[in-house]
Amino acid sequence: MDSFVTRNPPPSKEDDLKSNIQKAELKLCACLAAHDLSFEVMEHLVPCIKSCFTDSEIAQGISLKRRKATRIVVNAIRASEKKQQTVSLQKRKFSVLVDESTDIAATKTLAIVVRFFDTSKGRIVTRFVLKLIFCRG
Repeated sequence: MDSFVTRNPPPSKEDDLKSNIQKAELKLCACLAAHDLSFEVMEHLVPCIKSCFTDSEIAQGISLKRRKATRIVVNAIRASEKKQQTVSLQKRKFSVLVDESTDIAATKTLAIVVRFFDTSKGRIVTRFVLKLIFCRG
């Protein structure tokens, strides 16, 4: 009878470690995005973390450079943030600010920003929505 029942084995220590490393990498990338830091920071931050926390298997397992950090922010964090922002804006009133500018090289840029009152923060929040570079004229 037991041979007919499929049981999911408990996660191995290796699987648990991989999951924790992925969470750490995601949190480091979220920190970059939240504080508007350059992705170049990862070239120096990860080796620093590894040298500071030599006894941590998670810290030693982090393999994160600027290209991987960029992909995580663009493909994972941005998609999640966009979904949360869409749901949030559907529930409240907001303002849309649109600004177009042309720089010295005649490159036209359009920026779209939304402003709304965030009840969890108790203040007005401004979120950058979209930036489009049109063409050189």
